[in-house]
Amino acid sequence: MKLETAVREQWHTWQAHCDLFQRVFLDETGLSTDMIRRYGRALDGAHCVDAALAGIGANPPL
Repeated sequence: MKLETAVREQWHTWQAHCDLFQRVFLDETGLSTDMIRRYGRALDGAHCVDAALAGIGANPPL
């Protein structure tokens, strides 16, 4: 328990001084970059109808 607390405090200290501009964040979720839902649900079997702008550009390759 004491070790976990010490590691947690060390992590919080590191976070406070970490330069995020030197980090690379990878998105491995496979989501499209336009973040628009393609499907929806409606009550009692009714059709779910809506409109949204199409995404611009393609997902960049890694």
